Amino acid sequence: MKKYFAFLTLLSFITNAQIGNIGTPGDFREIGDNLMINNNGSNINLTQVNGSPYLNEDFVEGTIVDEKNNNSSSAFLRYNSYNDNFEIKFDLNSSSVKSLDRTFYYKYIVNGEKYVLIDSPIAINQYHYRNGNGYVVELKETENLSLYKRYAKQYKKGKKATSNYDIDKPATLNTKTTYIFKFKNDYKTIEPNKKKILDAFTDHKNEIQGFIKENKIKFRGDSERIENDLITILEYYNTL
Repeated sequence: MKKYFAFLTLLSFITNAQIGNIGTPGDFREIGDNLMINNNGSNINLTQVNGSPYLNEDFVEGTIVDEKNNNSSSAFLRYNSYNDNFEIKFDLNSSSVKSLDRTFYYKYIVNGEKYVLIDSPIAINQYHYRNGNGYVVELKETENLSLYKRYAKQYKKGKKATSNYDIDKPATLNTKTTYIFKFKNDYKTIEPNKKKILDAFTDHKNEIQGFIKENKIKFRGDSERIENDLITILEYYNTL
């Protein structure tokens, strides 16, 4: 009975998403084994590309969150970071895969990360993206300053060998991770180094510079440590 109720709840999410979809019509559509990607109008065969359009190939149990109505539902999800949308399965063993258009109405929790949609061409329209809005991982949200992480796919063309001593180099799809500060309604892409971070601040720059120096913050190490350093800066900024 609980599974049946959860299934009906999920269908309700999808129906509502269709009513308020942001992108092209048909935000809940069947997709097959798509071996092609589109890069600036050119169709590219994925069998000839090293890398994947997905952040992770496998579907995992995640959560669709409707914060407006205080509802949530479990679903098998994966993030297509090349197309910047989420794909869903009702049955993990099924070959049926459906795709949801980007929508501001829902958030998605996958592998412990909460994805939200933001609207900022400057922060989003890198690499092949042209929509101006895209999904980011919410790391810390506050009224004055928020921090997000953006996963994007960069397509790099392959190269044919130019001599008998050379070899063909296949095209590649690589994941690029960037960080974004949101100052109220102003989004700024940042890099985890002292100069780039200070450049993002138009106020309290001297105080932040002193705080970084005093606390010997280096923005080095794995992603978790870097993100903790960025959150530390954010929290200090909110005290000024």
